[in-house]
Amino acid sequence: MRHALFCAALLFAAPAIAQKNEMVIYHCTDADGAVTVQNDTPCPAGSTQRTRTIDPPPPLPAYVPMTPPPSRLAPITRVERDDDFDPSALVIDLELRPPPPLFLCTTYDQTRYYTEDSEPASRCQPMATVGIGGLQGLGAGAACMRVTDACEPVPEAALCDAWDTRVDEAEFRWKFAGGHYAREERRAEYDALARVRDTSTCAAE
Repeated sequence: MRHALFCAALLFAAPAIAQKNEMVIYHCTDADGAVTVQNDTPCPAGSTQRTRTIDPPPPLPAYVPMTPPPSRLAPITRVERDDDFDPSALVIDLELRPPPPLFLCTTYDQTRYYTEDSEPASRCQPMATVGIGGLQGLGAGAACMRVTDACEPVPEAALCDAWDTRVDEAEFRWKFAGGHYAREERRAEYDALARVRDTSTCAAE
């Protein structure tokens, strides 16, 4: 008998528990037409009230911390150092070649310059002319004679010094010679000569 009464009590209590879990939304309109919405609290006196019963939102899932993805890096392997290891033995052997030959040339007006060209350059040497009455400058015009520069190879012992001088002269022309439009060409000439010098045995001296 007691068991039957207990079961009947549970059946009558079930709807009450279900209704208690529901949420009532009150839609209130006062005399001025202002609308308010509130939950589980009836509208104040003098307001038009409409209700709506909804199910409560489901509980949020329990927080589960994210597991970091596995690392793709290979494990670090400890290497035992050899006590006989000598760091100075790690020498990078770069194959440096002797610099290209240079020629020291002299022009007709005693201007000296270095060049890699084995063929001497030629230029026009001005000649004295006479005009009317055998005087210079009176309708005498201009004349020149084609002459070749005198060139001789630079000895091997002095070759690196000659390349240093050639690179320094190219740098001076690039930075200080006039002519804005030729500046990039002079810079390119300096870079090319410096690269030849710096990749030769002269760089080790």
